[in-house]
Amino acid sequence: MFPGPGLPGGGSPVRRQGLRRFFPRQARQSGGAARGGQRGLAAPRSERAQAGPKLVEDCLRLIAGKLQNHAENLDRLNAQLDRRIGERDARLEIVRAALDQEIKKRLWAEQELTQSNHRLKDQVMHDGLTGLHNRRYLEESLGREESRARRSGRSLSVMMIDIDDFKRFNDTSGHAAGDAVLRAMGEYLLMAARGEDIVCRYGGEEFVLVMSQAPQDTVLSRAENLRKGVQLLGIEYEGRLVGPITVSVGIGIFPDHGDSVQAVLRAADAAMYEAKQLGRNRVVVHGHKIDA
Repeated sequence: MFPGPGLPGGGSPVRRQGLRRFFPRQARQSGGAARGGQRGLAAPRSERAQAGPKLVEDCLRLIAGKLQNHAENLDRLNAQLDRRIGERDARLEIVRAALDQEIKKRLWAEQELTQSNHRLKDQVMHDGLTGLHNRRYLEESLGREESRARRSGRSLSVMMIDIDDFKRFNDTSGHAAGDAVLRAMGEYLLMAARGEDIVCRYGGEEFVLVMSQAPQDTVLSRAENLRKGVQLLGIEYEGRLVGPITVSVGIGIFPDHGDSVQAVLRAADAAMYEAKQLGRNRVVVHGHKIDA
């Protein structure tokens, strides 16, 4: 067979296909060449396979670097936060210390105010010269004592005590000597009183002793003991004795001598003036008298 036109060496395309059919060796050679070409293309894929671990390593290094930067930023933020917390705690400590100081000042001021009020009340309710309760305290106490006496159904006795010829001490020895007499009288009455008694300086040289739940005989006996005890007082002023002194005592008893304690107080005052008129230095119960 001779080559035809259209093919290497001649021949048509149809005949060229036929020639491929009848030349398997040539086809095998072409296939081998093709396979050889494929093997030639496999070399770049192998290089990519070798480059894969390096790429992963680079990515991990990049991620690790970013994580490291992020960790460093967090450390800086934590340091700033700790510093701010410390500054805030320091400010809070200053504020707390100032608040504690202010609270202490207020507590101290309240305590001082309470003590001042107590001192003021004590000054208002006590006589500065004798230390006894004063007339204001007596008037506030009488209502309370009357209520107790009414509830208990027991008596309430009032002694009005007046120093005899007190003006004589002021005129002969001066007012300072008279003050010494008043102080001694106050100390004696306070010592002789029971715990539940009320002892007051009523005014001037007059004193009041209020006794609750005491029979009339007991009241009379105590009044006589007071009258006798006063005469034994040794009162000194500027190195010399002042006295002796005597007292006149009037007694009123609730409810026998009045339907209120104020009325009984007036009855005791009237009895005291009666003792004065009878010669002083004696005890008189409203409507009765006991000779010295």
